[in-house]
Amino acid sequence: MPSAFWSELIIPHGRAVRIRLGPLVVTAARLDNEWRIIRDAVGGNDSDVSIQENVPIEEPAPNAKVTRYATASKTERFRIVPVLPDRSVLTRPEHPISILPRTEVRLYVGSPLWIRFMQDVNDPLGELPASPPKEAWVGSSTRDGELCYATKTYGRLHREDVILRPHRVMTSVAINNGAGQPFVCDHVSLPVRRLSVFASSEGRLWTEPISLERSADEEFAKLDVSSGPPEEARGATLLSGPRDAGQRGGRFRAFGALFE
Repeated sequence: MPSAFWSELIIPHGRAVRIRLGPLVVTAARLDNEWRIIRDAVGGNDSDVSIQENVPIEEPAPNAKVTRYATASKTERFRIVPVLPDRSVLTRPEHPISILPRTEVRLYVGSPLWIRFMQDVNDPLGELPASPPKEAWVGSSTRDGELCYATKTYGRLHREDVILRPHRVMTSVAINNGAGQPFVCDHVSLPVRRLSVFASSEGRLWTEPISLERSADEEFAKLDVSSGPPEEARGATLLSGPRDAGQRGGRFRAFGALFE
């Protein structure tokens, strides 16, 4: 999926565009003083990506979700922007990974993608997830913690083993076990509100690399967010910035107990 997929579209009044991004199908229709977004999640290949421009406006399917945005603007300029979720993302490898003492491993994990709708140059309408998210609670107890979105990942150790999915954003995560005992990593929470989205030349979406340094028996880790895309995506195009700009490091609850 090239970065051009995210380029500006022109939608004449009385017409629509139909966008497919993996399991998500969205129709954006331009009416008088209104944008109408019709979401229809369908099956099929998760790698399918397409845009059909200048299509007629049709009645939504009975199970479709319709959102209407009233606007005084007459613009026909429209854009979809990939962004990361508005909560941290808890990701679980398919199989737990045991990290030996004073050892650092690098995992490639995917986060769910959100789509932001824009009119004109920089006027947001709204946003929605590319696929319905699940929720989980991470913390020391059911009272002390954080509500996250939960996703499963293969947690690959090599980028070449990661399947390209257009509705996922890849993060290179370095986990440093600074404790004197092995650490079994069966889940990790990612601070996606602090991350940007980049598009590589191969069509994959990336965030900045992050590192998590863990001390003995701690649910918190020392977080460091690098600047720019990872080495694996050198020259990638910036598509959107972080929701929480300026927060690049500090302590972050990355390994708290999981409550579902």
